[in-house]
Amino acid sequence: MSDAVERIAPEVANAALARMKAQTDAENAAKAQAGAAGVDAALAAISAAQPATPDATGFAAVAEGEKSSEKRKAFEAANIRFEDAADFMTRELPPFDWIVPDLIATAGRQGCKGDLFGKSKTSKTWLALQLAHCVATGKQFLAWDIPCPRKVAYFNLELIPTGEQERMRDQQAALGISREELRERLFVVNLRNRGHELRKHTEAVADELRRLKIDLCIIDPRYKLVEDGEDENTAAGLRGVLNFRDAISEVCAVLVVGHDPKGDVGEKSITDRGAGSYTAGADFDFCLALSPHEEDGYTILSASSRYRKSPEDITLSWDEQGGKVFRVEKDIPATKRTGKSAGGDSARAMLASVVAALKEKPNYRAGLVRDGFNLDSPAGRRVWKSITDNPSTFGLVAAPATGTKMTFYGLSPQAEKSADEAATNYKNCREAQK
Repeated sequence: MSDAVERIAPEVANAALARMKAQTDAENAAKAQAGAAGVDAALAAISAAQPATPDATGFAAVAEGEKSSEKRKAFEAANIRFEDAADFMTRELPPFDWIVPDLIATAGRQGCKGDLFGKSKTSKTWLALQLAHCVATGKQFLAWDIPCPRKVAYFNLELIPTGEQERMRDQQAALGISREELRERLFVVNLRNRGHELRKHTEAVADELRRLKIDLCIIDPRYKLVEDGEDENTAAGLRGVLNFRDAISEVCAVLVVGHDPKGDVGEKSITDRGAGSYTAGADFDFCLALSPHEEDGYTILSASSRYRKSPEDITLSWDEQGGKVFRVEKDIPATKRTGKSAGGDSARAMLASVVAALKEKPNYRAGLVRDGFNLDSPAGRRVWKSITDNPSTFGLVAAPATGTKMTFYGLSPQAEKSADEAATNYKNCREAQK
């Protein structure tokens, strides 16, 4: 029996070992499969918790959305409102508070913006100072009744302070204004040769005007605000100056004194006045312009208002003896001197010069008078034609000669009386031009 057992025992042992190995392999395989399933489940859970990775189109959409949001925030910060007209018409807005009736006003703290134009050496600064004094004290300014005293800031960018003081002293004496009347009413900022610095401190200047509760700011002259590299005669060169004026008009009314370009201004519209006129002429609420009168010794003041009917032109005289101020001349028609009227003056002077040499004769042929003109030049022919087209305008009495088609001309008594004087004036003018 022992032999049989010895033969069977190894086989049983091997079978048992085989069964044990198979069971272990099965358990390991089951564990491995369960672990893999757990990892897959974990990865699936993580993937579900995170957003899907966008493609290129998705990235672009996100970027565009962020940019649009930034633009919207900037737009809202700019306070640009699209207001329903029905709501706008029911909103209570501050009324116009007229500093100079129907011409210069504020509405709340916003003010009208405007210009004063004139040719060089036409006393623009004197007129601006006169306006400043009258507004500050409530005194009448030329044809305008100033309702009440206001606070005025005058920026002198051109004159030495001593010269500014002398001018102010002369005008105060002429207008009957005491220094105490100006206290805390008229403020002077002397910045000779430093005008360009104002634009670098726009916000600070506006804050100071607001702090002082200034009603009207006058800046004289405009070209001193122009910075290096800018040209006042172009729209681009003037843009910075106009932007500065816009900023000041947010806190008070503002007037800037500017000069006209070269050439005749008598026939120009007020909107075409001033250097860089295309831009400046479209960007004002009011404008004052000085023009030469057809008669020496007088000046014409024109005014334009955006919010009210513009007044008629007025004739001014310069009162040198009475304190260097402008006075209104109600009895002198406001007739501007133009190129045409100046040509008429030249024709009269030339005719008088010719006639003066011939006036001993009671009558003289047109040809004889004509010989005194240079008909070889276009200017001479134009002058002669203007005379013969309207002889009476030039003091000539025309009558046809008996038995001939020729016309004889004789001086009227008034023209004859002034012929010598006119000829002398013409001769002096010719000498001065040489």
